[in-house]
Amino acid sequence: MALAEEETGIVMGPRLPPTHNRSLELIAEYENKKAEVIFGSNDTSIYFGYTNNMAVRRSVMEQVGPFERRSRGSDTIFIRRAVEALGCDVVAYCPDMVVRHGELTSIATYYNKVRTYARYRKNFSHIMKVRPLSLKERLDSFRQVSRETSVLRSIQLFGLLLVGVLFWWHGGRS
Repeated sequence: MALAEEETGIVMGPRLPPTHNRSLELIAEYENKKAEVIFGSNDTSIYFGYTNNMAVRRSVMEQVGPFERRSRGSDTIFIRRAVEALGCDVVAYCPDMVVRHGELTSIATYYNKVRTYARYRKNFSHIMKVRPLSLKERLDSFRQVSRETSVLRSIQLFGLLLVGVLFWWHGGRS
């Protein structure tokens, strides 16, 4: 278990859709691969948070907590405070700590969340800067997922991600 490591104070895990949905499963594979890359890096500027599959040691909460009262973004602010204070090793990604995320019921729900995250990221950027992944970093995650699936599913994922870029752009402008 990831919390068995003494330096680990926060564990993040993969999130899956609540029901079988090919499009959401592809998106989840990509998002989980991206999270695995981010939480395995030593670049604090790309760390973010999501509370729907997070475990936090009490000692870390006492050092860098509590979560700020915000409708969105407090999980990322918390994670960033933790890695800035304690280093990247405080966060571990545990691929076996899986949850089914009940909120993501359709691809439309996913796109609405993308737009919402872009809007809130813009709103809390004065508090904490989070560097978005570069195109190369995103393509690396895409390639890793593509190696594990068929060509047709890779094309489908690419299309889904392109639409997601449009929703992100729209959210960041509003």
